[in-house]
Amino acid sequence: MSGRDSRLKRMKHFLSAIVASCALVVPTFGQQFAHDISLSGLGNGDAKPFGLAYEPTSNQLYVALSGSFGTPNDVVAVIDVATDTVKQVIPVGLYPEDIAFVYDASGNFRYGAVTNSTSGSVTLWDDQDQVVATVALPDPWMMGSCYPFGITASEDGQFFYITTQDGTGEIYAVNVNTLSVDTTAGLAAPFRSGGRPVHANGTLFAPMTTYTATWTGSEAGLGACSSVATNYTMLHVEDGTSTYPSGQDLVQLPDGRMVWGGLFADNRLYIFSADGALEQTVSCSAGAHGLGVNATGDILVACGLYGNLLSFIDLNTMKEISTVSVSNVGLGYSMPNDAVFAGGKLYVTSQGTEEVMVFDNLPTAGQSNHTGSLVISNPSPSAGEFLDVSVNGQGITALVSADAAWPTMTSYGFLMDIGPNLRIHGHGINAFQKTFRVPLSGSVAGTHHWMQGAQLNAGAWTTTEPRVLVLQ
Repeated sequence: MSGRDSRLKRMKHFLSAIVASCALVVPTFGQQFAHDISLSGLGNGDAKPFGLAYEPTSNQLYVALSGSFGTPNDVVAVIDVATDTVKQVIPVGLYPEDIAFVYDASGNFRYGAVTNSTSGSVTLWDDQDQVVATVALPDPWMMGSCYPFGITASEDGQFFYITTQDGTGEIYAVNVNTLSVDTTAGLAAPFRSGGRPVHANGTLFAPMTTYTATWTGSEAGLGACSSVATNYTMLHVEDGTSTYPSGQDLVQLPDGRMVWGGLFADNRLYIFSADGALEQTVSCSAGAHGLGVNATGDILVACGLYGNLLSFIDLNTMKEISTVSVSNVGLGYSMPNDAVFAGGKLYVTSQGTEEVMVFDNLPTAGQSNHTGSLVISNPSPSAGEFLDVSVNGQGITALVSADAAWPTMTSYGFLMDIGPNLRIHGHGINAFQKTFRVPLSGSVAGTHHWMQGAQLNAGAWTTTEPRVLVLQ
């Protein structure tokens, strides 16, 4: 038997000897609750906070005090990050939610803005924290408000883009030169509700939610909207289960990739490339209403609004590294809504109470031990479509798939990120490629399939980063 045949035989033996999955022990890290910043008494209603954003040129934190549905508030609190004290409040519309900033070509602060959900407007302020305009948004379905939620600045600094929750799918553009709605620059994802967006590569990326006609379920996904077209990737769908998956937040990493978070999305975060292609998922204990990523782009925190939980994710290893129950820190808090990193600290809004929580001694990221590469030509294919999957590495290289992403220990003592029921699709020397076709049955829509490469080189086993397919 040749050396090559012997290696292939060993590879087949390895893949037939995969054992049941084993749970990883989640390490603990040193992040700790430092103190809170009380918002009690601020504004003209309940001082419960919603979104927040850090503005680096002034070293200030801006917090939207939405209040409650019964007693909505109408201010944004300005906090000095150096001292963690409230400096002033900015008067805005009713039930403010999400905050963004726009800068001029030289990087100078130009305007801050907040969405006012109940008022159906956007309030803008200048570098002196003085209001310059409150822009009313259209109300096409005559509901009293289009319920603006997410907001982001365009890459060229000429517009604020605002997503809406009224179900029209309208994404309004406010021109920062005219301080008015520009109907020619607006975008749309028809009949969907939008979350917190990102504008990149000439495209508005936004978490999306679509409810069934009978309100018995929903689907959550990512919309990619431009002046040319609107594309949509469905990520999670449920109907008749009394849970409603929804897209909530999207953050961009320094390398251009994006992380999608939502509620009732099987406790997973979704990673997209800079151009909006689905890459992989990360297990997360919290249903992510809000996401925050540190300046180096290697630690992310997800806010579990309904579970009172913060989940810390190492973005280098794509693993959850610790969790914090906010009910058990400080005075006891609830409903963490949104988070930002600033000044070596983590700030989290507590929507169920009237505080901003502050954490320090934050965790540090590890190093990825993945090698080689795995490329899927179309990671979100529809029924009947073809896709090519190629894996490249060193030595005997195989393509493996599973219908779940639970870490699975092999009998050879190395861990794969997918499983537990692994399937081999073939192997080769240094590379392997296979073409798949999605079944024509519509019942496969929404199913997830994970793939990963395994490599045996010089007697050592390594794996590629895992990738996910979500059938549309």
